[in-house]
Parts: sequence; C-alpha cells; structure tokens
Amino acid sequence: MKAEQQRSIVCPKCGNVSPIGTPQCPRCGLEFAPSPVRAGRSPWLYAALGALAVLLALLAMVSMGILGKPGQAVPPVTQAMGKAASPALERTAAIHALPPDVAAWLEHLRRIEDRKVELAQRQVAEAMIVMQRMQVPTMGDADQAGEGAPPSQQAKAKIEDWRPPWDALLKEFEAVTPPDECKPISGPYFSALNEVGALMGDLSKALAVSQEDQAGALQALEKLQGHTGQPVDERFKAADGAMKTLCDHYLVAKPFDIKADVGVGGLFGKF
Repeated sequence: MKAEQQRSIVCPKCGNVSPIGTPQCPRCGLEFAPSPVRAGRSPWLYAALGALAVLLALLAMVSMGILGKPGQAVPPVTQAMGKAASPALERTAAIHALPPDVAAWLEHLRRIEDRKVELAQRQVAEAMIVMQRMQVPTMGDADQAGEGAPPSQQAKAKIEDWRPPWDALLKEFEAVTPPDECKPISGPYFSALNEVGALMGDLSKALAVSQEDQAGALQALEKLQGHTGQPVDERFKAADGAMKTLCDHYLVAKPFDIKADVGVGGLFGKF
C-alpha cells in the first residue's frame, strides 16, 4: 500500500487518489502542480572546481617567484626584488662578517692603501716631469737660473720632499697593531712601504746631482736599475695573497685589493 501511494497523487482537496502524472483531480478538477525535480550536482563538478583553484594558486606563486622550476634554487632576496647589491655594500658585508678586531684592522689597511696609491701616482708623475727638464732645460728653467737658482737646485728642492710622505705613511700604518691573524699581511706590506720610500729617496739624490755631476748621477742611476720595483711588487702581492687566505678562512670575499704595481719599477726603467 505504501509503495502504491508513492506512485500516486492524493488530491489535497477531496482526497481522491490519482496516478502520478495526472494533470488534475478527476473528481474535483483541482489542477496538480508538477513535482519539482531537484537537480543534484555531480561530485565531478566539485573536483573540477577544486583542481582549478589549486592550479590558479600555483600559477600565482610561480609568477611571484615563490616557486621555481624543479631542481632550481630559490633566488636570493636581492634578486627576487630585482635589486643588485652595490660593490660598497658587498665590501661592507665582507668586513662585518670578519671578527671585529680583524675587520677594524683591515679597514685601517684600506685607508693606508688608498693613500699609498695616490702618493705613488703623484710622485711618479712629478719624477717624469723633473727628468724631462733635466734632459731638456726649458725657458722657464733658464729664467729661474738667471735669478740664481740652477735647474739642479730647483729639482733637488722639489724631490727632497718625496721621502717624508712615505715615512709619515709608514708611521701611520704602524700606529694600529695588527691582530695575530693579520700579521702575515702586515709584515710584507710594511716591508714594501719602507722599500718604496727608500727607492724614492735614492732617486731624489740621483736627480739632485745629475746636472752638477753627470758621471756620478749615471752611476747612481745604474745602481738603482739593479734595485727595480719588482721586489716591492712581490711584497705587495704577498700581502694581498695573505689577505685572501684570511678571508677564505672566514668564507668571505676579499674586501679590497692591494695594488702591487705602484709604478716605481717602470720609473727606473726610463733612465
């Protein structure tokens, strides 16, 4: 009976039972409304929508650089932001990655190195000018010579000031005691600075007497050619190599370079 009722329609007005699909009650004429058919959603629809959401999320992460290709390392922060670290920032990072005493001494060495390069370049340029005047006196030299100052004395007065700047730089370098780890750097660097000052002092003496005693000046210059700047360059290279070894020990980049060629050897080769 229950199954039969499920296949029939009971008129709510007169109670007459009619088969399913009857448009109206045959007894009282009441029209029956069609039974609403619920359209159930397929579980495949939910699965497809979920997969689409996951795919969109992955695409967004790839476009933002959060995910890379398989096997590809995640880029550094500066690269992900589209910015490159400047050399100054890299040098500062290298300095601060070292022990404080080592970092402080290397910063002291960098200041000395900058002054060394500037002093050497200036004095080598001045020496070239003086040597040219020694070989070919200019009209200005002749005028000044008439005033009682021979060219050799003019050159001597100028060259005699070349040694003291190196002595002062050497003293400033020694003012800061290097840590034990930095002594392999400070040793050859001190020796090279001292040698540069001595070579420039010898050059000043040779140029000072070149006009008055050409034979004696020639002998002095020939002696200088036997003491070229090669040992100086080698000592500066040794100091630079020791600094690299120290930085490699702490897995940091070398914060600056020690310039080996200061132009002294090339200057003596001009004679």
